Amino acid sequence: MQKLYFLLALTAASFLLPAQTVGPLTTTNWNQGCYYNDSCPAISGGPCGKAYTGCGATALAMTMKYYNYPTSGRGSYTYTPPGFAAQTANFAGTTYNWAAMPNSLSANNTNVAQIMYHSGVALDMGYGSSGSYCSFDASNVLKQIFKYSLSTRSVMKAMYTNTQWENLIKAEIDAGRVVYLNGGSHFYLCDGYQTSPTLKFHINFGWGGSYNGYYDIHNVIAASTNFTPGNIIVGIKPMANLEASPDTVTITNGAQNAYYIINSLTNWTASSNQTWFTPLLLSGTPNYYSTTGAATLNNSYSPRYATVTITDGTLTANVVIKQNGIAPMLYTSPSLLTYSSSGSMQTASISCDSNWVATTADTWISVSPLSGSGNATLNITLTANPSSSSRTGTVIVTRGNLSSTINVLQAGNGSFWCTPSMTTPNTIGVTNVTLNTINRNSGIDEGYINTGLSTTLKIDTGYTFTTTISGFVAPAVWIDWNIDGDFNDPGEAIVAPASSWYPSNSGIKSQVFTVPATATEGTTRMRVYIKKFGTGPVSSPCNLTDAGGDIEDYTIVVISHKHLTLTPTALVYTNTGNTQNVSVDTDSNWVATTAQTWISVSPNAGSGNGTSGITTTANTITVARTGLVTYTRGSYTKFVSVSQDAADTILSAAPLTINLISTGGVQSFDVTSNVSYSLSTAATWFTVSNSTGTGDFTFSIIVSGNSLLTTRTDSVVIVSGTKRAVVIITQDAASAALTASPDTLFYGSNGGNQSATINTAAGWTASTGDAWVIITPNSGSGNGSINVEADTNATGSQRFGYISITNGITTVSVVVKQDANITTQINASMAESEISVYPNPVSETIFIAVKEKIDFAEVTDLQGKILRKEYLQNNSVSVKELESGIYFLRIYAGDKVLVKKFVKD
Repeated sequence: MQKLYFLLALTAASFLLPAQTVGPLTTTNWNQGCYYNDSCPAISGGPCGKAYTGCGATALAMTMKYYNYPTSGRGSYTYTPPGFAAQTANFAGTTYNWAAMPNSLSANNTNVAQIMYHSGVALDMGYGSSGSYCSFDASNVLKQIFKYSLSTRSVMKAMYTNTQWENLIKAEIDAGRVVYLNGGSHFYLCDGYQTSPTLKFHINFGWGGSYNGYYDIHNVIAASTNFTPGNIIVGIKPMANLEASPDTVTITNGAQNAYYIINSLTNWTASSNQTWFTPLLLSGTPNYYSTTGAATLNNSYSPRYATVTITDGTLTANVVIKQNGIAPMLYTSPSLLTYSSSGSMQTASISCDSNWVATTADTWISVSPLSGSGNATLNITLTANPSSSSRTGTVIVTRGNLSSTINVLQAGNGSFWCTPSMTTPNTIGVTNVTLNTINRNSGIDEGYINTGLSTTLKIDTGYTFTTTISGFVAPAVWIDWNIDGDFNDPGEAIVAPASSWYPSNSGIKSQVFTVPATATEGTTRMRVYIKKFGTGPVSSPCNLTDAGGDIEDYTIVVISHKHLTLTPTALVYTNTGNTQNVSVDTDSNWVATTAQTWISVSPNAGSGNGTSGITTTANTITVARTGLVTYTRGSYTKFVSVSQDAADTILSAAPLTINLISTGGVQSFDVTSNVSYSLSTAATWFTVSNSTGTGDFTFSIIVSGNSLLTTRTDSVVIVSGTKRAVVIITQDAASAALTASPDTLFYGSNGGNQSATINTAAGWTASTGDAWVIITPNSGSGNGSINVEADTNATGSQRFGYISITNGITTVSVVVKQDANITTQINASMAESEISVYPNPVSETIFIAVKEKIDFAEVTDLQGKILRKEYLQNNSVSVKELESGIYFLRIYAGDKVLVKKFVKD
C-alpha cells in the first residue's frame, strides 16, 4: 500500500469552496507521522523514531473522532507484525477522551496517539519506517471492536453504475455519515460534496490537511497519483443498544443452520416463535455475536417462516428465517422411444422428488408401473403393429402440476423380421464380425443365431463393417434402416448378394457405408448372411433351405447425428464426497449445469465426445441428499441423477479435561459436531453457558470457589442420540492457610462484644471451652469474621478464655482476656494520696503521678469496653483521638489496680 506523509510545512493545493455544498463534515486534519505515532512501535528511520500510524489507522481514527464514539471498545487483541515484537491493545480497558483530541497536533497528545495505535492494532497494521500497511477490513473492526452499527458495510464500485455510485455516497453525506474510501492503495475519507458547477466530492486524505478538497469521485488525482476509490464503507454510525442482521435469512428446505449477527450494548435474550427453528444462543451479555440457529427438514413444498426475537427488555430486534419448501422435480428420459412393428418392451427413466402417475391414451401401449414415488424405471410395452404404416403415441408422466412426455414411434408391419435357417452343415462360415463397438468371434456352421449384441450408429455418419470369412462363400449384409421389419427397402443392403464380395474366399472383407439421412431413429436389426458358394448368391435374407454357413443377427440402435448420450445416468456417492466421471457422447457443443451448490461439474462444457467429472462435497448433515446434473446439446437434454449418503454423526469435545484453581473462574471447551446436541451436568459447583447446541460451538464453564480442602471432580456430558462426549472438570482443593486477627481480645469486667477477622480459602469452625465466651457464627467458608461476646466478670480476678479456629488442617487461637470486677476505690495497698491524674478535664494527654512503677494503663468507656491500652514509658496516655465524654483510666502496677474517672474535652 502506498503511504504518503506530508510535513505540516507542505503547502496544500488551493481549492475554492463552491457556494452549493454539503459538508465537509469533519474538522480533523490528522496525519501519520510525528506526534500522531507516539504510541506506535519504535523503528530506526521512522518519523520521530517511530513507525508511521498507517493511512488505514488514520482514516479509521478520524472516522471515530467525527462521531466522538465509542467511550471504550470491546475486548483486547495481541498480534505480532513482521519485524516487531507483539503489539497489544486493551480496547475494553481504555476510555477514549475525545474532548482532549484537537483537530491537528503540533505537540505530543497521548489521547490522539492512543486512538491511532489502537486503530492500527485493530487493523493488524504492518508497521514500517517509510509506510505502514493494512488490509480493507475496517468495516468489521468498526462493528466488532468499536461498537458501530451493523449497517456499516463494505461495497464495491464494480457493482454500481457511475450514477448509482455518486448517489450512494451523496445519500451517506446527506444523512450526516462520513464515508471510508480505499483507492490507489490508500485509505481516506469523503465527508462532503458540491453540486455546482459540477458534482464533486470533498476528500480528507489524512495528510494533515494537505490536498484536501473537491474531486471527481471517478478520477481522484492527488500528488500525481490516482486514488480513485474502488471500495468504500458506508452506513457508519454508532450502534443502538441492540441490533441484529440481516433482516431475513433464506435457507433451503434441508435440515441446516441459518447464520445471523447480534450486536448489543446490553444483556439480551433470544427466542423463536416456531419449534422448527432453534437459536443456538438464547441469551448473551454486551458483545458482538456471529451466531446461528438450527432448522429442521421442511418436508412440505411451501416455504415457512420463523421469527427470532432478540430483546434487552426495552429494545427488540427481529431476524426472519425463511425456509423454502421442497422444489418440485420431474424429468423423464429418453424423450423418444422407437419400436419395430413386432412390438416389444423398452424402458424410460423417471427422476422425481415425489409421487407420480404415468398414463397413456393409446390402447396399443401399456405402462408399468402406473404410479410410484421418487426415481423409478418405467416399462413401456407395445403390441404388434398390424398396419403397414407406422404409428405414434405418448406416455405422460405427471407430478402435481408438472408433466413430462415420452413420445413413442412404432414402425409399420411390412413383414416382421423373418427367422431364417440353414440345412446341411458344412465347413464354411463367418468367424468374426466387427462394426463400431461390436467385435464378435465365433465358430463356423452355427446356422442362424440372434447374437443379442448391440451397437449405436448415428445418422449421416460413416462406418466400416468388417468380417472374417472361412471357406468359399456367398455373403450378404443388411440393416433395416426404416425399422419396418424387412430388409427389402432401397439402401438396406450394406453388402448386396451380387456385389463385388461375391464370391469370397477365406479372408477379411471390409465395407464402408454411411447411415442414410432417411434412417428412422430407434432399434433395428442387422443381418449377416454367409452361405455355401455353390448355389449362387444369397437369394433372400429369409431363406430356410440354404446349405452350410452362418446367419447372424445384431441389434442396431440408430440415433440422430444430433444426439446426446450419457453413461452412466445415475451416480451414488459416499458422504465423504469424491469425483466420478460421466461419458458424454454427442456430435456438437454441450453444457452441464446443476442447481445444487454441493455438486460441481468439470469440465462443465465441451464439444463432441468427452468425459465430464461430477464432484460432490462432503455431506456434513445427517440427511441423505439428491441432486441432478443437466447436460444440454441444443434442444437435446439428458440428466444424471446424483445421490449422496448422509453424514456420519460427528460429536467430539476438546479439551476433554479442564483443571481450575481453587478460587474458581471461567474456562471454555469446543464442541465439534454436525448435529444438534444437549449438555448436562450433575454438578452444583459449576454451570455451563448453554444447555443445547448445534454444529461447532464454544461453551463456557463458570466455576465457583472451592472452600473444601479436597480436590473435586465432575463432568459435562454432551449427547446426541447414541453419540456422547464427556468433559471432565477438576478443581484444586482450597488452600490450608488460616489466620485470625487480632490474636487477643481485651474486655473490661462488664464484658461486651468485639470481632475477630478470619482469613482462609477453606471452610472453618470456631469453638471455645469457656462458658463466659459466646461465638457467633461458629462456622463459615472463606474469609469472614466472628462476633465474640464476653459475659460480665463478677469475680475479683482477671480471667482468660480461648477460641480455637480450624479449617481441618491448620488451627489458630484467639485469646480472650477479661478484667476482674474492680471499683474506683484505691487498692488497700495503694493510697489515694499515692497517685494523681492530671489535667482533668483533658484535651490531648493525661499524666499520671505515682510513686510506684506502672506496668500499663487502659482507657475504657462507661460500659467497660477497652478503647486504648498503653505500656507506659513516661507515665502519660494520649487521649486526643477520643470523642468528648466521660471515660475510666485503669492503672496497673504489679497486682495493684486503680481506676480514675476523667473527662475528655
